[in-house]
Amino acid sequence: MIFYGVTKVSNFINNDRINAFHYNAFHGLAERDGREYPNDTQVYASTPIRSKLLISRTGRRVPSLCMPSRHFIVDERYRVALEALPHIRSEAVEFKRLVDIDYQEGDFSWQDQWSQVSPRVLLRTLPDVSAFHECIGKYYEAQTWLHRELVNGYPAAAETEITGGTPPLVRTERLRLSPDMLREYPILTAPGATLMSEEAFDILDEALKRDYFIVRKYSLN
Repeated sequence: MIFYGVTKVSNFINNDRINAFHYNAFHGLAERDGREYPNDTQVYASTPIRSKLLISRTGRRVPSLCMPSRHFIVDERYRVALEALPHIRSEAVEFKRLVDIDYQEGDFSWQDQWSQVSPRVLLRTLPDVSAFHECIGKYYEAQTWLHRELVNGYPAAAETEITGGTPPLVRTERLRLSPDMLREYPILTAPGATLMSEEAFDILDEALKRDYFIVRKYSLN
């Protein structure tokens, strides 16, 4: 069985395409219960009490899929496509702030305009643009299950090595996985990566922009 591990590009050593400015402009800032990621309340598909995810981002070049917190944020097209898969809960997100920051991969001239101001500070403090709210459309948090909540229900699961992180800062995890687990839970949150069955990956592949996501392919017997 083929499956995939997806991680966000999280460091920018020798990266001539993006840096922290592009990363934050692409993903945006996420908060829940008044706390920003990574300190926001952790919510998964198994969580009974659901708090809405609030996102602050630029209203320009809004991607079909991004990941400001622990789950993929997808537009209406991908929400509908993911309905074909089991054990994924889609919850509408709210755009707290939509500001005007233009950016382009490979273009570092933003420093000429914004100097050394943190991109996260810009997303919190630039004026909110009402026109962006009117045209952005609906986006959803594709909430998944935690691997550790499920693994004991699959006694035949075999130990598999998964790689996480962004080169050169990578790490490996050894997780127990089985084909049945990935068929029944085709997107899983695991240490170091979001795991995806081949079926789930085929749905989201085009939206996983490789400047911002690392995709690793694995085989499971």
